[in-house]
Amino acid sequence: MADSGCNFAVMEVSSIGLKMSRVDGTRFPLGIYTNFSRDHIGGDEHASMEEYLECKSMFFRMCETALVNADCPMWEEVLNGHTCDIILCGESDTAAIRAGGLENVRRQERLCVDFTLSAKNQDSRIKVGLPGRYSVSNALAAIGAALFFGADSKVLVDALVDISVPGRTQLAATGLPFTVLIDYAHNEISMESLLKSLREYNPSRLICLFGCGGNRDKARRLAMGEKAAKYADLAVITEDNPRFEAPEDIIEDILTGMNQKGRYEIIPDRRAAIIHMLEIAEPGDICAVIGKGHEDYQDIKGVKYPFVEKDIIAQWAEQQRNKN
Repeated sequence: MADSGCNFAVMEVSSIGLKMSRVDGTRFPLGIYTNFSRDHIGGDEHASMEEYLECKSMFFRMCETALVNADCPMWEEVLNGHTCDIILCGESDTAAIRAGGLENVRRQERLCVDFTLSAKNQDSRIKVGLPGRYSVSNALAAIGAALFFGADSKVLVDALVDISVPGRTQLAATGLPFTVLIDYAHNEISMESLLKSLREYNPSRLICLFGCGGNRDKARRLAMGEKAAKYADLAVITEDNPRFEAPEDIIEDILTGMNQKGRYEIIPDRRAAIIHMLEIAEPGDICAVIGKGHEDYQDIKGVKYPFVEKDIIAQWAEQQRNKN
């Protein structure tokens, strides 16, 4: 990359990567911290939350400067023992890169959020082509990194208007009077954040389609069932990546978490579940297909079968257009 004239590289450094010494010897001019929540516990990941926290904190002894989400209540614990300079970003008054005046906006099928950026003694109105408060946090991180490396703040005003991230509140356009989003939310924290954010757009109904991965923390299934019952008008419960578990056992755990609350339908076959959700969607609805996001496969008994949700939705939408 360097020989080809590349001056900057952006990479994700996972806690597992840190635990397994994959980035040992690397020095990062800028490290970005967004959030910390219960995830990656059990199996071949972390033995405990304490280990997860310690591995995550290792990163901030490898950075020269850290850009930190001040709105995350765990940021000080994660940065325990840090050796880097710190720049705070967020909605907090203490943030050097701050967002205010948040406004949820629907642009055709798309859900967006606008906010006022305050940085380097200047205010700018930023438009982000993704929904939710977490999109503002991510936008601040991207903007903060760009400013750190000398970008012109005027360029940033329009940089995120048409942003699209595969599998992260990704619009699956149907041309019909409801909104369909694909998102990778696969634990209770990300699910709650997503559904609460979508609620703020005042949908006619919020329909949530999801399952849970097999051979993963079972507590996640209970919690995701609870969040679906709390925030969705209708939950379509299906399979995710069952791996070596029976899908019906995973679904039963989800139902236990729902505790007979909320309205739900069970359709184990994920393709059939997606099509059913689309067929029952009404004008003004928001449909969230969550759990797999950018993945292009289903992991079933050790075999990865091709499975691309945006293609399934696009094919269905084309069939509807041809009918009309």
